[in-house]
Amino acid sequence: MVFNKGDRIYKFELEMKLGNGSFGEVWLAKDVNIDKEVALKILPSEFSTIAKQLEEAKNGKKVSHRKLLEIYYADVAKAPDGTIVTLIAQAYQKRGTIENNLNSHNFLPLPDLLKVLTDVLLGLDYLHNGGVIHNDIKPSNILLDEYGNGILSDYGISSYSKDKTPVSPKNVYRIHGAPETISGAQQISILTDIYQLGCTAYRLANGIGEIKNDFLKDPINFDTANAYALGDWQTI
Repeated sequence: MVFNKGDRIYKFELEMKLGNGSFGEVWLAKDVNIDKEVALKILPSEFSTIAKQLEEAKNGKKVSHRKLLEIYYADVAKAPDGTIVTLIAQAYQKRGTIENNLNSHNFLPLPDLLKVLTDVLLGLDYLHNGGVIHNDIKPSNILLDEYGNGILSDYGISSYSKDKTPVSPKNVYRIHGAPETISGAQQISILTDIYQLGCTAYRLANGIGEIKNDFLKDPINFDTANAYALGDWQTI
């Protein structure tokens, strides 16, 4: 499935591709009904069931906070080639992710890092109070608004826990694999998000490639190596 500038999907006209991944694509698009620019996530029908795709939007709409990316709209529509896609329209932040705003050495100066972490923690606290476990905190999911404020985005593998007890994850971001997700227990909780934010902070302070480079060198044995490292740390 290939999208191009100018394509029209339901009420959205594609203007510029912002990014892609295993999940699908994100485009800057215009909602022609109200003449408003949005960040439009386009998920192919074969990626997962439509119900699971729409759950991302449902979790995103459970909470509303200035430090969390706002979701405007979600629905199912036909792409120009006739295939069925899931659309999730979100607030568009021109500065993009924190990865686009690192210095020439690929890290974030400490004053900027502390500001962004404080912003994300405020959003995360609100998210947790609403019973949502994010489970995908990483640099590429932290956006900057026009004033340099950090905004946490992407609820694609988030989970809802009404009583805030641990739940089974839909998926795991292995590079920031918390102890409870690499030990075999396969449970996530509020503590999982705290661990992932710590990994994110470490990478932003020491170079974005930290941790991720270890994964890329040996993805098959990455979890085992992490488990040993965590075990060694716990015995200190």
